[in-house]
Order: sequence, then C-alpha cells, then structure tokens
Amino acid sequence: MNHPRHGNWHRCSGRWRLGLGLSLLVALLWGVLAIALKVVLTELDPYTVTWFRFTVSFGLQGLWLAGRWPRWQNLTQPPWPLWAVAIGGLAINYILFLLGLQQTSPSNAQVLIQLAPALLGLAGLWIFRERYSPWQWLGVAVLVFGMSLFFHEQLTALTADSSRYLWGNLFLVVGAVTWAAYGIAQKQLLRYLPSPAVMWVVYGSCSVLFWPFARPAALAQLSAIAGGC
Repeated sequence: MNHPRHGNWHRCSGRWRLGLGLSLLVALLWGVLAIALKVVLTELDPYTVTWFRFTVSFGLQGLWLAGRWPRWQNLTQPPWPLWAVAIGGLAINYILFLLGLQQTSPSNAQVLIQLAPALLGLAGLWIFRERYSPWQWLGVAVLVFGMSLFFHEQLTALTADSSRYLWGNLFLVVGAVTWAAYGIAQKQLLRYLPSPAVMWVVYGSCSVLFWPFARPAALAQLSAIAGGC
C-alpha cells in the first residue's frame, strides 16, 4: 500500500541556503518581538494585541499583493481542511504565546516556544520524508539536553509561584504544538499557492476570528512607548 508521503505531499526545493538565511532572520525578529509584546501587554489585553497584529499584517500583505498576483480564484483550490489547520494553528499559537508571555517572562517564553520549530522539524522527518545528517542529529541532542536543563530550573520557579508559571508554561507549550501543526499545513498549502498569498488568507481569517474579542478603541489610549513597540 502506498504511503501518503509518496503522493501529493510537498517536496523540498533543495534551496537550503535560502531557507537557512530566512530562518535565521525569523529567529532574530522573533527575539525582538517578545520584548516589544511584553511592553504592549502592560497596556493592552492579549486579544486586542493579537487582532491588531493580524489586521495590520493582512493590510500590508494585501498592498504588497495588489497587482502582483491576479489569480484570486486559486484561493479555493487548496483543500479546506488545510486552510482550517493553518488558520486555527496560527491563531491559537499567537494568543497562547501572548497569554504565556503575560504570565511568565520574555526569556522564559522564548526558550519554551523553541519547541515549535523543533516539533516541526521532527514532523518533517516523517511527513515530508526529510533526512537529518549526523550533525543535525547532534543539534537535536543539544536542544533536548538544553531543554531538560531549562525545565529542571522551571520546577524551582513553579515551587515559588506555581499558579502563574504553571499556566504560563502550559500556554507556551500548547502554542508551540499548534504552531508546528500550522507549519505543516502551510508547507502543504505551498503546493497550491505562493507563500504571500497563503499568509494573506491566514492573516485575514485570523483577524476576523479575533475581531469579536478585540477593543480597537483602546489602541488610541496607548502611551508613546507602548505604541512604538
């Protein structure tokens, strides 16, 4: 019997240098993001922050796509379950990351959320038939060892402030899992649409999901520092 991996699954392009460079850029921006969000959360609730991020991203992405990608009818080409996993996975990841960040700290959040790309990488071994070199497996071992040391330290923190850190860490871990699910679905969506088009749909859909819980009027009351962040 044919395994589903031999069928309509996304295949690696082989442009690993470009992928590595983009991943490193994302890691840099991700590091700055947690600090900025922590400042904003002192004046805004997580739902309004998340809605604002998705709405602005949707608008900017739409401006970039205008005139560049005229085949809008292709939005209905990918299977709806893929859209559902991608949209739901990123929406849950965004809000749980903020809730976890609110309950813990930027350093704690950034360490735990690294489970997300690790889980995505491991899923790629099975779903997309990727292969790790011995050096990459060594990197995985180092990551697992570092995570184990981090979790051991967190047990001490949980003893001191169990309620806050327990829920915060739980939010972050579940958020990492949902991001990995989003990443798998997004990679599969690339078989049908270019990445900017996929992200435009995901941003817009997530913006609509968070709209009922957002307080847009609160944005006008932000201080200069929080507004800048």
